[in-house]
Formats: sequence, structure tokens, C-alpha cells
Amino acid sequence: MLWVRSTPRRGDRVLLSKYCVIVPDYPYKGQHVVFHTGTQALVLLDSQALSYLKNEIRLNTLPPKKQIEYQKMLPELRQMGILVKDQQEDAAYLESFFDQLKRQRIRKTWPVTILTTDACNFQCVYCFEENARRNIAMNLEVQTDTLAFIKNRMTSDKYERLYVTFYGGEPLLKPAVITHLASNLKNWSKKAGVVFEFMLQTNGYLLSPNLVRSLIPLGLDQVRVSLDGPRDVHDARRPLRSGGRTFDTIIKNILASMDSIKICVSVCYEKDHLQDIDALLSFLKQKNMLHQLGRFIFSPIHPRLGTPEDKNRIQHFDCMINYQDANLVQSISVIRDILKTYDVDDSRKGLAISACPLMREKGGLTIDPCGYIYKCNSMIGFSKFSVGQVKDAQFNPRADYFVSLDPWRSCPNDCPYLPLCGGGCRMSAYFKYKDFKELDCHRDYLDQMIPVFIKEEYTRLTTEKQYSS
Repeated sequence: MLWVRSTPRRGDRVLLSKYCVIVPDYPYKGQHVVFHTGTQALVLLDSQALSYLKNEIRLNTLPPKKQIEYQKMLPELRQMGILVKDQQEDAAYLESFFDQLKRQRIRKTWPVTILTTDACNFQCVYCFEENARRNIAMNLEVQTDTLAFIKNRMTSDKYERLYVTFYGGEPLLKPAVITHLASNLKNWSKKAGVVFEFMLQTNGYLLSPNLVRSLIPLGLDQVRVSLDGPRDVHDARRPLRSGGRTFDTIIKNILASMDSIKICVSVCYEKDHLQDIDALLSFLKQKNMLHQLGRFIFSPIHPRLGTPEDKNRIQHFDCMINYQDANLVQSISVIRDILKTYDVDDSRKGLAISACPLMREKGGLTIDPCGYIYKCNSMIGFSKFSVGQVKDAQFNPRADYFVSLDPWRSCPNDCPYLPLCGGGCRMSAYFKYKDFKELDCHRDYLDQMIPVFIKEEYTRLTTEKQYSS
């Protein structure tokens, strides 16, 4: 992998952006993929073109045909952000980039997570909500305020689509709340001329085909069920609060419902137990379920805050975000190999820009059963970290504080990944350093994995082009 840090020679007036990553000799020797981590532009250049853009050779030393070819490509590369006029333009781009992420509406869809209750029929060993659980359901007054808040924000920010995730606790403990909110938003969306859809994030124990069929007309788009491995592993990590097993009931419910709705699977894993993923996929294949399910989402087990009275006491700190980057790379590589074995698509988008929701004015929000608003699910139940209440017209000062955070300004100036990570996850920084302002740098991980993701993206794009030709 080559870092782009060059000074233009007088007269050539080309400078590669420092936010470009180059994967050399791919797909063939003498060809090089160049990817801009901010604009997400991706181009394939031959060795001569790359040497010219890096100011290693002068344009007038090339054959006339090559000179014309390279001069023609310069405007397009400038438009892509791959070429810049000077280092000041590169720096100005980054300022504008992060200001846009902070202040502007980036997407036409507004994602909102609603906790129907913080109560749960499971007692998962790693649940980040456990210490803040109060067994409260969203009452009618909060539901009314939540609906008004959502409608006002949708209108004022001119979103075209609302996508709600019903979450918990376990959301299916309170199906009436889901039905009330979804039916109201469905009716309102028709009159407002916007699209409304929702999904259920559930442990699956109370899932039923009758419930699914009743929710589909209201906008149910998919169901996401948590499975953490084969039977014994799952039951040990995700038992009933009463101590009973859960795996067999969940599988039965998925089988009964999967013909009616797309069901995705969330899997939490630990670095020393990746064989559990293999065993789970093997089981699902034996049951003829594997390729009828939607996408699989694999997540490392995260730490959780302490009690509301002692939130600084971090629990489950030996989690994946605190492993050395080499372990993280190894874990992801093993998981990807397992998925290939079972011909399961890896839906991870490694080149996606990680815009931390804490620092965005118009990002997604989470609303808890009491109407408190959060910008990160790991903060649920800790009202000190809430950015407001649905009954209020404005966010509180905590929201302004989060938006004011600019961790990327402390990042090394030569890091090409700045647009991708922006200084890292703010909650992870708090877990590690008790300070939202600290960097959460994983450059070693990015050094190893970004070239892999670039190669995959190039292959995907070229394959799509071949099929569309």
C-alpha cells in the first residue's frame, strides 16, 4: 500500500489528495486502484499515469498520445477529489466535508429507534441496557409526544422517508405500543406524502406469524432476530430471565414466520469463540434456513456503562473495540472466510463513511420509553447523556456539546482515513478514556483492511458493469 504525500513540480500543477489510498498492482501488475476516502471515488490507473500524478515523471517526457490521454483525465480526477490544486484546497475540502456531516441532512431517510419498553424477558450476559433497566413501558402520553416530535422533525428537515426500528428491552412485550405508533405514522405518512417503513429488533422469543401478518400492512419491512451461536452457546448467553432456554423457541418462530417477512440475523461474538459462528451457520444450513434468511450482521460484544449512579464503572471492558487491531483484523478475516464457506454474502461495507451520530445535528435518534432522546444506543437509560425530551421543542445543551466535538482535528495530518473515521467512535473513546474528546484511533486495523475492502469494491463494480453491458 502506498501513501500519497507529494509536492507538485512547477508547471505540472497536479497534486494527489492526501485522502487517497492506492492499492498497487491490482487487479494486474502495472495497474493500480486509487480510492478517495471522502468522495468515495475509485479509479484504475496504469503505472505511467500514477507516476505522473505523483509527480515522479514530467508530462512532457511521455509520448504525445499519452500526454493527450492524461491531460483529458485531469478534469474528471479533479471533480472526483482525487486531484487537488494544492494542500490548502485539500484542507478546505476536509473542513467542508465534516461541516456537511455535522450540519446538513445527508440522506433523504430519517432513521429513528423507538423503545416500546426497557423491560426484557431475557437476561443476556452482555446486555448494555441491563444496569439501567427500570421495566418501564412507553405510556400513551409519551407515545403522543413521540408522534408529534417525529412528525415535526420530518416536516422541518424535509425528509422523504421515515424508517423506524422498534427496539427494547424486548419490543414484542408491548405489541400494542408498536401497533399504535405504526398505524398512526402510516396514516400520517400517506397524507404528508412521505414513505414510512419499520423493522423489529427482537430476541425472537415472542415472534409469531400472526403478529407479522398484522404488522405488514402498517409498514413492517423486516425483522431482525438475535442468535449468538448454536443451541448451547446461545442459551448460555441469552437465557430467559427465569433461567430457561430460548434457542429452540426462536428457531421455531423464525421457521413459522420467514415465509411472510424478511428475517435478518444479528450475531454477537467474542474473538476466542469464532467457531460458534461456523456452528450456527451449519445448523441453519441443516434446517434449510440459511439461504432463506436475510443479511447476517456480526458485531463484537461491546462494553456497557455501570449503573446510573456509577456510570463511569465500565463493564464487559474486554470487548472487541478494546482488542488490539491485529486481533480485530484476524477476527474479521476468519468470519469472512466462514461466510464464504457457506456461500453467505458478507454485507459489511468496509468503505462506508462512519459519521458518528453524536456529532450530527440531523442524524438518527433513539427515543426511550420515558421520551428521552439519545444519539447513541449505548447511552440508553443514562439521562445525563440524553440530548432532549420528545415533549420539548428543542434539544438541550448536551446536544450542542456533542455536535461541537471535532476529534479529527487531533488526528495525524498524514492519515488518509480521516474522512472515513473522523477520529473514531465517541462512545468508544468514553469507554476507554472517560472523555468524549479523545481519539479512538484504529489506523493499524485500517492499514490492513482498507486495501482488502477496496479490492472487493472494485471487483463488485466491475462485475456489475459486466452484467449491465
